[in-house]
Amino acid sequence: GILKDIFLKGGTASVDFKNENKMRFSKVDEFDDQSQIESSINASISNSVLSQSTLGTNGRITSTTTEATSDATQVEVRATGQDLNASTFDVSTDGGVNYTAVTLNTATNVTAGKLLKMRITLVDNSTNLLPRCFGYSLLWR
Repeated sequence: GILKDIFLKGGTASVDFKNENKMRFSKVDEFDDQSQIESSINASISNSVLSQSTLGTNGRITSTTTEATSDATQVEVRATGQDLNASTFDVSTDGGVNYTAVTLNTATNVTAGKLLKMRITLVDNSTNLLPRCFGYSLLWR
């Protein structure tokens, strides 16, 4: 199957992704406002782009909770942006008590749970000078 994620960046661009990991559900945040963000530390959104408020200091956002209809046991995160190789992406299935680190575009087993949260930590270094995230999709089954 094909999942279609649409990210709006000064126009409409659509990207088709193959659903190689057979995920059944998804949540998308394009950072067009802060309604899906519960908390942020040294991170800001401007023009639908998540970035660090101050370079040299990690920036972190935590999403609001998405309640799944059944337990998620496996997740996948897809993100668009630049200089994200040092940044981290973590998923919680218990409403933010515990998090599991995930590798982008890779299915990751998680403790079964329905209360999904996403945590993104933007990290800059000598090869990732200006980390910015334009949006992400959290997929699960």
